[in-house]
Amino acid sequence: MIEQIQEGEYLVTYRDGVEIAREINRPAEVVLPEDFGSVVTVLAFRKRFTSAERIAIDLASLHDATKAVNDPANVQAAALRQSQKDLDSAKYVQLDRADILTDLNTMVAAGLLTAGRPAQIVGPPVGSVELPAAIRLQYGLAEVPSEAELALNGGRGWLSPAEVA
Repeated sequence: MIEQIQEGEYLVTYRDGVEIAREINRPAEVVLPEDFGSVVTVLAFRKRFTSAERIAIDLASLHDATKAVNDPANVQAAALRQSQKDLDSAKYVQLDRADILTDLNTMVAAGLLTAGRPAQIVGPPVGSVELPAAIRLQYGLAEVPSEAELALNGGRGWLSPAEVA
């Protein structure tokens, strides 16, 4: 009978109780693609915005009860709330979807983002730490980023485009 047993850093193979092979057991190196596509976690998408932008969007989404329901400011606030609800119910964000860019350009028109920000938000390549768990597993990565992987991103699971630039 052949069996393999992990002994420290070695994988030892036994045949009928007699050791026949001993080798260092190192995990196979994972070769990652240069392009992970366009799907990120919702948190990774939110972190592509600066803190000031997230706060401005949140404040702009508030309803002003002193104005008519159909006042342009309240209509804009409702549109922002709907975008946020879509994000809240999403499992991931596909950065190259037309509706994502439309929502970002609406935020530009509302003065919440500068003209170049939509491209800076959706344009940078997706990092391995931004991937949803199911996609990470498809690439042979752990479901959750390792400390070493996070260290490549300043110890966090993301870098905002402003920090990369």
